[in-house]
Amino acid sequence: MATSRIILGALLTAFTALMSANGGQVVWSSERMATNLTSTNSPLGDDFRFELGGFANGFVPTAANVASWRSNWITVGAADYNSQLGFFAASTSVDSAAAFGSAAYIWGFNRELATAGAEWVLLTNPEWMLPSAGTTIAPPRQWSTGTATVAVLGNVNAQPGIHLQTAAVAGQAVGSASATAWLASYGLSEASDSQIWEADSDNDGVSNLLEYATGTHPLVASSFSRESVYIASYGDSQSITLTFDKNPDAMVHYQIELSSDLNQWTSGDDFVEVVSDAPDRMTVRDMLPLTANESRFFRLNVSLLP
Repeated sequence: MATSRIILGALLTAFTALMSANGGQVVWSSERMATNLTSTNSPLGDDFRFELGGFANGFVPTAANVASWRSNWITVGAADYNSQLGFFAASTSVDSAAAFGSAAYIWGFNRELATAGAEWVLLTNPEWMLPSAGTTIAPPRQWSTGTATVAVLGNVNAQPGIHLQTAAVAGQAVGSASATAWLASYGLSEASDSQIWEADSDNDGVSNLLEYATGTHPLVASSFSRESVYIASYGDSQSITLTFDKNPDAMVHYQIELSSDLNQWTSGDDFVEVVSDAPDRMTVRDMLPLTANESRFFRLNVSLLP
């Protein structure tokens, strides 16, 4: 049975610093304190994520080809939506060679796969162009959803008092519950490679099994899931907490382990508590209260169901 794992902890900070060290800078955001709604007129929640990026190989996104967006999408930056303040904001270094010189888009979604409940919005402006290879942006360009002139999907400033409104995309599936069918949809198979699940087909440091389990693209290195490790308060104490994406169609088992030294690992209800478990996102916490000068690490283990 195929099994894969990833360790999540303090290394995420170093990765973020590295990503912002090169390339032209773009400051991008939505309008502050605006009214942003779903297709059912519900306010956008904290489950929404916005990405800055472009499409590869001359792909032109339309409302009719949403099933192909993710496979052609190149993520340049990402920002989580703050429902209390009604906006998102980020400063991103454009250092993905695959994105250089392409038209820029802002894509918002509550889940990457077009499954039940999925809501997307895709915005652009003909003047939004990612820098070409070997160039930089000085000073940083500033792009806002308020200056978007084209809504490929959803709406922007289409009605008085409503800034953004997403569109429902459920039913245009881009994934499959069958692990074998998921591989085949990307031209991969266990028949041609018995180690295909342990392989890293796009060389992004994430195995194909983890790509399947978290709903990302196994052939696009810039397609990444939203793992967050942070400290949260629970009553009178604080605990290290992990939130990660799940593929709601994946036939896998998720196991969370904890360690303070990366050598000895523990798991089970006595050590890890599930805070929330939605079809496409899970949050867990360390049952041991966090103390000063202590290191704690999560490890996500994923295995295919028989």
